Amino acid sequence: MSVDERIPGKRFVAAIDYKSSEWSTPGSGKSAAWGDGVVLQVPLYAHALETLRPGKDIARVEYQTIKKPKQVHSLELYSVDKKTSRVEEDVDAVAKWQAALDQAIEHVRRARAGEFPAKPPETCKCPPWCHGRDICRIPGGPQNAIP
Repeated sequence: MSVDERIPGKRFVAAIDYKSSEWSTPGSGKSAAWGDGVVLQVPLYAHALETLRPGKDIARVEYQTIKKPKQVHSLELYSVDKKTSRVEEDVDAVAKWQAALDQAIEHVRRARAGEFPAKPPETCKCPPWCHGRDICRIPGGPQNAIP
């Protein structure tokens, strides 16, 4: 719940997913992961939190690493104007969060249709023949050997 004394009440909550390292976050922590549609888990947690806590707004979503503490894929949906102390919604951040939820829905739709394509985003640089593309844990992601 919000502990920011500039904001009256306790209307805001944050969804934070703890991971062991930056490599274990979507896209190995690279900001392109949002656009690639692979940042799904913490946006889903935020959606669940918003559903379970009516009247609360999600202020922030992020992954936090444990081994070397760091915020990864942090998305501030609201901010406080320093001059007026007004709470302002970040329209671009909300759109990014909504796009992540749309991607999650698309994954579920494909799974329900029995489609499980091994087709990670281009930024992952996976070779097209690799049988482990969906579960690759190589630091920095797999590299595309074939253009």
